[in-house]
Amino acid sequence: HCIGANADFTAGDIDPALLNGARILYVGGYLAMPAFGLEQLTELFRNARQRGVTTVLDVVMQAGMRFSRDDVAGALPYTDYFLPNQDEAARLTGSADPFAQAEALSAVNPGCAVVITRGPHGSIAKRGDRIIETPPFRMETVDESGAGDAFTAGLITGLLEGWDLEESLSLAAAAG
Repeated sequence: HCIGANADFTAGDIDPALLNGARILYVGGYLAMPAFGLEQLTELFRNARQRGVTTVLDVVMQAGMRFSRDDVAGALPYTDYFLPNQDEAARLTGSADPFAQAEALSAVNPGCAVVITRGPHGSIAKRGDRIIETPPFRMETVDESGAGDAFTAGLITGLLEGWDLEESLSLAAAAG
Protein backbone atom coordinates (compact mmCIF):
# COMPACT_ATOMS: atom_id res chain seq x y z
CA HIS A 1 0.00 0.00 0.00
CA CYS A 2 1.18 3.50 -0.78
CA ILE A 3 0.40 5.99 1.98
CA GLY A 4 0.16 8.99 -0.36
CA ALA A 5 -2.25 11.69 0.85
CA ASN A 6 -3.18 9.53 3.85
CA ALA A 7 0.04 10.77 5.45
CA ASP A 8 -1.55 14.18 5.99
CA PHE A 9 -5.03 13.10 7.09
CA THR A 10 -5.91 13.95 10.71
CA ALA A 11 -9.04 14.16 12.84
CA GLY A 12 -8.90 17.92 12.24
CA ASP A 13 -9.95 17.20 8.65
CA ILE A 14 -13.31 15.90 9.90
CA ASP A 15 -16.07 18.39 10.67
CA PRO A 16 -17.90 16.90 13.71
CA ALA A 17 -21.13 18.49 12.44
CA LEU A 18 -21.08 15.92 9.62
CA LEU A 19 -22.09 13.32 12.22
CA ASN A 20 -25.38 15.13 12.84
CA GLY A 21 -28.03 13.08 11.11
CA ALA A 22 -25.57 10.48 9.87
CA ARG A 23 -26.57 6.84 10.22
CA ILE A 24 -23.20 5.19 9.66
CA LEU A 25 -19.61 6.37 10.03
CA TYR A 26 -17.09 4.30 8.11
CA VAL A 27 -13.35 4.67 8.65
CA GLY A 28 -11.41 2.63 6.12
CA GLY A 29 -7.69 2.33 5.75
CA TYR A 30 -7.03 2.93 9.43
CA LEU A 31 -3.42 2.04 10.28
CA ALA A 32 -2.38 3.46 6.89
CA MET A 33 -3.00 7.03 8.08
CA PRO A 34 0.01 7.79 10.29
CA ALA A 35 -1.25 11.20 11.47
CA PHE A 36 -4.66 9.78 12.46
CA GLY A 37 -3.85 7.85 15.61
CA LEU A 38 -5.75 5.61 17.97
CA GLU A 39 -6.70 8.47 20.31
CA GLN A 40 -8.21 10.42 17.40
CA LEU A 41 -10.08 7.37 16.09
CA THR A 42 -11.37 6.52 19.56
CA GLU A 43 -12.61 10.08 20.13
CA LEU A 44 -14.28 10.17 16.70
CA PHE A 45 -16.05 6.85 17.31
CA ARG A 46 -17.01 7.86 20.87
CA ASN A 47 -18.52 11.09 19.48
CA ALA A 48 -20.37 9.12 16.79
CA ARG A 49 -21.69 6.62 19.32
CA GLN A 50 -22.99 9.45 21.52
CA ARG A 51 -24.95 10.71 18.51
CA GLY A 52 -26.41 7.27 17.77
CA VAL A 53 -24.28 6.75 14.66
CA THR A 54 -23.29 3.16 13.78
CA THR A 55 -19.51 2.81 13.44
CA VAL A 56 -17.65 0.63 10.95
CA LEU A 57 -13.87 0.20 11.07
CA ASP A 58 -11.59 -1.31 8.46
CA VAL A 59 -7.82 -1.44 8.54
CA VAL A 60 -4.96 -1.47 6.06
CA MET A 61 -1.53 -2.64 7.13
CA GLN A 62 1.70 -1.79 5.44
CA ALA A 63 4.06 -4.67 4.84
CA GLY A 64 7.00 -4.82 7.19
CA MET A 65 5.30 -2.99 10.04
CA ARG A 66 4.33 -4.69 13.30
CA PHE A 67 0.81 -4.44 14.65
CA SER A 68 -1.06 -5.90 17.60
CA ARG A 69 -4.55 -5.78 19.07
CA ASP A 70 -3.37 -2.75 21.08
CA ASP A 71 -3.34 -0.75 17.84
CA VAL A 72 -7.16 -0.94 17.65
CA ALA A 73 -8.27 -1.93 21.18
CA GLY A 74 -9.00 1.63 22.36
CA ALA A 75 -11.51 2.20 19.55
CA LEU A 76 -13.18 -1.23 19.61
CA PRO A 77 -15.49 -0.40 22.56
CA TYR A 78 -17.04 2.26 20.27
CA THR A 79 -17.00 0.10 17.12
CA ASP A 80 -20.13 -1.67 15.91
CA TYR A 81 -18.52 -3.52 12.97
CA PHE A 82 -14.80 -4.33 12.67
CA LEU A 83 -13.71 -5.71 9.29
CA PRO A 84 -10.12 -6.97 9.10
CA ASN A 85 -9.20 -9.57 6.54
CA GLN A 86 -7.66 -12.83 7.73
CA ASP A 87 -4.07 -11.65 7.18
CA GLU A 88 -4.70 -8.39 9.06
CA ALA A 89 -6.46 -10.23 11.89
CA ALA A 90 -3.48 -12.59 12.13
CA ARG A 91 -1.14 -9.64 12.52
CA LEU A 92 -3.41 -8.11 15.18
CA THR A 93 -3.89 -11.32 17.18
CA GLY A 94 -0.89 -13.52 16.44
CA SER A 95 -3.23 -16.35 15.40
CA ALA A 96 -3.66 -17.87 11.94
CA ASP A 97 -7.07 -19.37 12.80
CA PRO A 98 -9.95 -17.03 11.82
CA PHE A 99 -12.19 -18.34 14.62
CA ALA A 100 -9.49 -17.61 17.21
CA GLN A 101 -8.91 -14.21 15.59
CA ALA A 102 -12.59 -13.33 15.86
CA GLU A 103 -12.67 -14.52 19.47
CA ALA A 104 -9.61 -12.44 20.43
CA LEU A 105 -10.83 -9.29 18.71
CA SER A 106 -14.40 -9.55 19.99
CA ALA A 107 -13.16 -10.01 23.57
CA VAL A 108 -12.58 -6.23 23.70
CA ASN A 109 -16.24 -5.53 22.82
CA PRO A 110 -18.56 -8.55 22.63
CA GLY A 111 -21.28 -6.32 21.12
CA CYS A 112 -19.09 -5.49 18.14
CA ALA A 113 -19.55 -7.66 15.06
CA VAL A 114 -16.04 -8.77 14.14
CA VAL A 115 -16.07 -9.83 10.49
CA ILE A 116 -12.99 -11.67 9.24
CA THR A 117 -12.93 -11.73 5.45
CA ARG A 118 -11.15 -14.72 3.95
CA GLY A 119 -11.14 -14.08 0.21
CA PRO A 120 -12.19 -17.22 -1.67
CA HIS A 121 -13.21 -18.85 1.64
CA GLY A 122 -15.92 -16.31 2.46
CA SER A 123 -16.18 -14.61 5.83
CA ILE A 124 -16.65 -15.38 9.49
CA ALA A 125 -18.53 -12.97 11.73
CA LYS A 126 -18.69 -13.09 15.50
CA ARG A 127 -21.00 -11.00 17.65
CA GLY A 128 -21.43 -12.13 21.23
CA ASP A 129 -21.84 -15.89 21.20
CA ARG A 130 -23.08 -15.99 17.60
CA ILE A 131 -20.86 -17.09 14.71
CA ILE A 132 -21.98 -16.56 11.11
CA GLU A 133 -20.07 -18.19 8.27
CA THR A 134 -20.86 -16.65 4.90
CA PRO A 135 -19.70 -18.56 1.83
CA PRO A 136 -18.31 -16.70 -1.16
CA PHE A 137 -20.14 -16.50 -4.44
CA ARG A 138 -18.28 -18.80 -6.83
CA MET A 139 -17.13 -17.09 -9.99
CA GLU A 140 -14.14 -16.76 -12.20
CA THR A 141 -12.08 -13.72 -11.20
CA VAL A 142 -9.83 -11.60 -13.34
CA ASP A 143 -8.60 -9.09 -10.76
CA GLU A 144 -9.57 -9.08 -7.09
CA SER A 145 -8.48 -5.47 -6.49
CA GLY A 146 -11.16 -3.64 -4.55
CA ALA A 147 -13.07 -6.80 -3.54
CA GLY A 148 -12.68 -5.95 0.16
CA ASP A 149 -13.96 -2.43 -0.40
CA ALA A 150 -16.93 -3.79 -2.36
CA PHE A 151 -17.61 -6.27 0.47
CA THR A 152 -17.66 -3.39 2.96
CA ALA A 153 -19.97 -1.34 0.72
CA GLY A 154 -22.35 -4.30 0.49
CA LEU A 155 -22.37 -4.74 4.26
CA ILE A 156 -23.02 -1.05 4.86
CA THR A 157 -25.80 -1.05 2.25
CA GLY A 158 -27.49 -3.97 3.99
CA LEU A 159 -27.22 -2.20 7.34
CA LEU A 160 -28.69 0.99 5.89
CA GLU A 161 -31.57 -1.08 4.50
CA GLY A 162 -32.25 -2.35 8.02
CA TRP A 163 -31.30 -5.94 7.22
CA ASP A 164 -29.95 -8.25 9.92
CA LEU A 165 -26.27 -9.15 9.99
CA GLU A 166 -26.66 -12.44 8.13
CA GLU A 167 -28.56 -10.83 5.24
CA SER A 168 -26.10 -7.92 5.12
CA LEU A 169 -23.16 -10.34 4.99
CA SER A 170 -24.76 -12.18 2.07
CA LEU A 171 -25.06 -8.91 0.14
CA ALA A 172 -21.47 -8.08 1.11
CA ALA A 173 -20.30 -11.44 -0.26
CA ALA A 174 -22.16 -10.84 -3.53
CA ALA A 175 -20.69 -7.35 -3.89
CA GLY A 176 -17.19 -8.51 -2.98
